[in-house]
Amino acid sequence: MKGINKFSTLFLLVVFLSGCAAVSPVSEEIAQFHAEHPETAIPAAPDYSQASSWIITESAGDAPADVFYIYPTIFAGEGISFMQITDPVKRKNASDYSMFNMGLFSGAANRYAPYYRQASLETFVNNTYENIKSYLYVPCEDVIKAFDYYIKHYNKGKPFFLAGFSQGAVMEECLLKYRFNNRKISSRLIAAYLFGYSITAEEMKKYPWIKQASGEKDTGVFISLNTHLPGAVPMIVMRPGSVSNNPVNWRTDTVPADMKNYKGAVILKDMSAGTTEEDKTPFASVRVSSVTGGIELDGVREVYKKKALKVFGDKYMHTYDFMFFYNNLSENIRKRLEAFMASR
Repeated sequence: MKGINKFSTLFLLVVFLSGCAAVSPVSEEIAQFHAEHPETAIPAAPDYSQASSWIITESAGDAPADVFYIYPTIFAGEGISFMQITDPVKRKNASDYSMFNMGLFSGAANRYAPYYRQASLETFVNNTYENIKSYLYVPCEDVIKAFDYYIKHYNKGKPFFLAGFSQGAVMEECLLKYRFNNRKISSRLIAAYLFGYSITAEEMKKYPWIKQASGEKDTGVFISLNTHLPGAVPMIVMRPGSVSNNPVNWRTDTVPADMKNYKGAVILKDMSAGTTEEDKTPFASVRVSSVTGGIELDGVREVYKKKALKVFGDKYMHTYDFMFFYNNLSENIRKRLEAFMASR
């Protein structure tokens, strides 16, 4: 009887969602999640026609392109749960992270960043990949709806970047899978930057419109990077078969970068105040790892090893995935924008 009730609940939810005007591509997965996890409360979905559902919408900006940005995991301590986007503390954390992260695009792109019902940090701890994935359909649906609203109401045919960090980069992959097999949209993509998450070779084969950058100026491509120390092994946000782009020499093979081309790190010191400091030598060398496919750093300063988020293990420098390469990435964003505009 219990199995019948579970099936009936799933069936009714699918029927209900299928009858909605705008069915998301993950509606069946969310219906299944409802049926299998009735104990998990799901907050009300954001309404992206409301300004309160956005961190920023720079519709009056005069930059030549836009950036659609998705923030990382910003809350913990509540068990496995979803972000309530009306919570003032969580809103501030999401906004503070986003404004710092989007500084990479300053002057190059008008900024758009939605609030979304992300999964808590606990979702990713001591959990299987398949179970984690089941919790990510709710935030995936939000990000798809926010992106659809952005394209319809804000984009106005302009070229744009995608960018996200950690869980935000996972949501980028969701967008690439479900919205970019459409030339009207993908033809306007300058590049998608995935910080702290990696796409795999298997996924690129399954979704052939998702293409990795092969150099520093190609467009319509993704760039991914996950930093770690020597001796790391694959894990949740860098699965076996992951691919990465060395953000100093822009190679995808294991050739180390010439550190003469390294531009330095920008380290966030105080999130609320937005204060930063530069570090020209946070590590000694960088290459794509032949073991993980991630970005292997040698000679990382001890201060960063101690402060790095340990949720993925002691070998991962997840906290600094894009901070370590802030200046190289900022320069690269402008190079890809210039290349895109020259090709039009």
